[in-house]
Amino acid sequence: VELERKEWRSANQVRKDYAYPHVQARILDAAEDPIRHVRNWLVLALLLSGLAWAVPIQLEVFSADFLDSAEIISYVAALWAVQATVVALVYPIVIGFVALLFQGRQNAKSVLYIYLHDTAALLAGLSSLALIALIGVHHLAMPKTCPGVVLIWSSIASFWFLINMTLTAFFLVRTFEFLLPDKRARIIQRYAVNVAWPNE
Repeated sequence: VELERKEWRSANQVRKDYAYPHVQARILDAAEDPIRHVRNWLVLALLLSGLAWAVPIQLEVFSADFLDSAEIISYVAALWAVQATVVALVYPIVIGFVALLFQGRQNAKSVLYIYLHDTAALLAGLSSLALIALIGVHHLAMPKTCPGVVLIWSSIASFWFLINMTLTAFFLVRTFEFLLPDKRARIIQRYAVNVAWPNE
């Protein structure tokens, strides 16, 4: 059955015409099961953090000034604040605005569901919350941890923060496109062909 489905997808011209671009398709694939993906990312980050703490790495190539724990902790605290601000302001306000915009329409529930799918809102929001939790755990231990480990932890948090900013940018760009009637029609058609139709 799975083989027949793959053959049908590869041979179907309509699916080819309405296929998602590669990067968007990868993000939306992850958004299909956001809890599992974010949980795996968090577990991986915690494992790497634990490994760095259990096997302290002496980064002798860096100067003592660069490895000043207080400065790195201040940087991570700023990162924490920015990520928390994005979670608290961007997602609730934007999603609330879109929901209000389509309120009262006969198909409002379906349109909002397609919007949340197309913007990967749940994946982006959960990923941001997971990073806040990770930095919170790091922040508790950083004052008593050697500078090399603190640097590694800050690198992990910074890398995840860049991923979250990418997801946030994707969310905002897709939101702006969804608000345009012509592009919204194309988005709904793509959802029907790539998600609703195969699931029937």
